[in-house]
Amino acid sequence: QVSGGRSTSQELALLSELDPRDFGAACLRLRRRGWLGGSERAGETRLLLAIHRPVLGVDALRAAHARRALLIERAGPGQHPERTAASVALHRFCALPSQALLFQGTARALVAALTLLRERGRPEASLELIDHARTACTLLGEDLVRVAPELIIERARAWCSIGQTEPALREVKRS
Repeated sequence: QVSGGRSTSQELALLSELDPRDFGAACLRLRRRGWLGGSERAGETRLLLAIHRPVLGVDALRAAHARRALLIERAGPGQHPERTAASVALHRFCALPSQALLFQGTARALVAALTLLRERGRPEASLELIDHARTACTLLGEDLVRVAPELIIERARAWCSIGQTEPALREVKRS
């Protein structure tokens, strides 16, 4: 619910705050219950079922977002510094409750990071992160349009950047 579908086992263990043994046991239980699937040859695991509510509650989900922001930041900018900065901003945005002043600062930082990502030629990455923000807000019980209306405009701009004006118009009309 925090990683957006892409994480290594080590990152998931850090996010869950479980020691490796407990994390492995939890993964084994999930696999036996049909929640996880994968290929041992390829060394991959896929989540087969998705939960549409915070499993451990909203506060734990926010704390996991804060940990994810810290982990991404500590890993450094990597090959795509703009995307890394936008990912950190996204998780910081999700980590705080929607108290007007706190949330507005993180929303502005997220919009600025996504704008930079789009302007540097990565509008698809911007759209992906905005989708993740929308999903996260739903899980957190927040209305994205109310807490960060600028994200809707940025999403429309990203669609326009890739020459897709119809989705951009739908996005603006929907909000």
